[in-house]
Amino acid sequence: MKSLRGRLLVWLIGLLTAVGLLAGVAAYLLDLDEVDGFLDGQLRQIAVNTGDTPRSGLGGSLDIDPEDEFIVTVWSPSGVASSSAAVSIPRRQTTGFFNATAAGEDWRVYTLVLPERTVQVAQRMVVRQEFASNSAFRAILPFVVLVPLSWLLVGWVVNRVLSPVRALAADLRARDARTATDPLPLGSMPDEILPLGVAMNELVARLHQQLEFRRRFISDAAHELRTPLTALRLQASNLRRQGADGDGQALLLELDRGLRRMSELTGQLLDLARAETPDENAVVAAVNIQEPISKALEDVVPLAHQKGIDLGVEPFQATTVLGDANDIRILLKNLLDNAVRYTPEGGTIDIAVRPDGGRILLSVTDNGQGIDGAALDRIFDRFFRAPGAAPGGSGLGLAIARALADRLQATLEIRNRNDVRGVVASVWMKGPKDDSGPFSARTP
Repeated sequence: MKSLRGRLLVWLIGLLTAVGLLAGVAAYLLDLDEVDGFLDGQLRQIAVNTGDTPRSGLGGSLDIDPEDEFIVTVWSPSGVASSSAAVSIPRRQTTGFFNATAAGEDWRVYTLVLPERTVQVAQRMVVRQEFASNSAFRAILPFVVLVPLSWLLVGWVVNRVLSPVRALAADLRARDARTATDPLPLGSMPDEILPLGVAMNELVARLHQQLEFRRRFISDAAHELRTPLTALRLQASNLRRQGADGDGQALLLELDRGLRRMSELTGQLLDLARAETPDENAVVAAVNIQEPISKALEDVVPLAHQKGIDLGVEPFQATTVLGDANDIRILLKNLLDNAVRYTPEGGTIDIAVRPDGGRILLSVTDNGQGIDGAALDRIFDRFFRAPGAAPGGSGLGLAIARALADRLQATLEIRNRNDVRGVVASVWMKGPKDDSGPFSARTP
């Protein structure tokens, strides 16, 4: 049965029926013992009060509690006989039940009027009320116990019936950038949420088309821009070599800088488009982290050397992580490029790798100017540049790093240092798989 309504009805009807049956059986068993005892007492009272049965010397088993005592009085031509001389209830002339008060107590009396005699049987009202109260208590006791239990069972039933809804929510929450556009499985989906699942699959398909269109547009635009930008840079370089006056050389130099910046921005846009697009053909493999670190260092060493920055890697045992080597390289390159741009001349940048809680922690620590508290919340925004940033940046480096970290299922955190001024960028990646052999590097 795929209908949530049908499942809920079946479970609740079955549950309420079971609770009702249990309550009835429990009430029957509890009341049966009380009634058996009461009826046994009546039998004993009848035997004791029949004829001229003596009231003493019958043994302890026949001792009668005064509260359970029946007062039997018989009027006949030979006189009056009563089972208790201490209680005198007036004789009634008609057959039937009535209430009376005698010896300071209330009694329920039945009178049987015959031609030759009158028989009256009386019982204390307090005994009858106590019996009725006990019987009623035993009747409701099973419900007092079973109703709260039924609440727990109803909660369990509702949770069980609604488990497909929770499973759907858990499936959606567990999706990452790689599986976000996968359609929802509809085979086991309940009838009530099947239209929602179909609509969500249609929405996912449209979202996939939009993401694919955006990826292709940015990628194609970046590719198309690279070629003319490269050609323009070559033409500007040729013009400088052919010679020009002072003002012409300055203009050509400024043009070359602008073209270089546009080329870098185009490359970053392409990297961002690739980082934010799930790669269905990507294969997660064990990567020796030494290789992407070395290549990332090669990318940023010229700028670090130009600013006289001491850029190095603390010694560590060469370690493998799970991911894509190129993604790790681009991620680390953007972190290093950001650190180099915000670190003053003569500063220091250190890369460290160490195991941390079952994962591999890759950190980049600099002694630059740090990040203002107001800007710290926006550092991953696209095209955002913190105050005091060095010229030449585009504000996309950390956005690319965050997108790549998500793609690698890693955790990226950037914070200010506590000991001195500077920033620490930390990336926790999947691992570890340790190899032998230390690795270290330092720029000349």
